[in-house]
Amino acid sequence: MKRFREFHKVLKLEKAPIKALFIGFLKILPFFMFRKRNDRLEWARRYKTCLRCPIFDKDHKRCRPWSGSSRGCGCYVPFSNIIYEECWGRTKYGNAIGWSAYDEESWLRK
Repeated sequence: MKRFREFHKVLKLEKAPIKALFIGFLKILPFFMFRKRNDRLEWARRYKTCLRCPIFDKDHKRCRPWSGSSRGCGCYVPFSNIIYEECWGRTKYGNAIGWSAYDEESWLRK
């Protein structure tokens, strides 16, 4: 429940529609229901990368350094790490920042 309250807080900060809360919940539900050990390890690897990122807002656990900034996607990081295959920083700036499911350390890499 704590994560959902944090997620809701970030949605309010980002002025996202309330339906985003329900859509987000539906997207992450399978992870919590069917997760495997490697999924948890991959999530932890991604989250640790975010904690070191200069764009990460530690107070709200979101990908945006402060409200109103144009840097970052504004997502709630603990959930976006489950849904996306590549973070906003990696997409925007290349290998210099962020994480990807295609990194050598990734458990998901084929």
